[in-house]
Amino acid sequence: MSGGIPDAARLCTVFSDLAVSVLGGPVDQPQFGDVLPRPNGVYCHYKLTGNANTNVEVQLKQMSRSEAESLADTISTDIPVAGLGELAFRRDTAIMGGSGVTLLAWSHDVGVTVIVNREGADQALMNLAAEGIARAVLAVAP
Repeated sequence: MSGGIPDAARLCTVFSDLAVSVLGGPVDQPQFGDVLPRPNGVYCHYKLTGNANTNVEVQLKQMSRSEAESLADTISTDIPVAGLGELAFRRDTAIMGGSGVTLLAWSHDVGVTVIVNREGADQALMNLAAEGIARAVLAVAP
């Protein structure tokens, strides 16, 4: 992707160790690519080996602050997260409403969305892991 955003394969390397940690065990090779329709950024998706329902996906996209605020509303992330980028919100469920966390962080015209699906995990630990992933991804974005 242009503008200094890492390509999808590189995005996967940025948080691979954190994916293993948040999912609680070994992960399969990641799936990654462009978010469609283009140009909607890049994504990387890890799943726990043997359990497709336990997964983490990160999407990275250039966006304005107003786009980030609109996306936060769209995905219902309404819990402010202090100290992460210039703007960050989360919700304590996965994007489709199951156990997990959904987080949006924005800084310097780059937005990162972290979605964790994991049943039976400690919510506070999942939240911290999602914040760590977002922080690591924003650190490699321009």
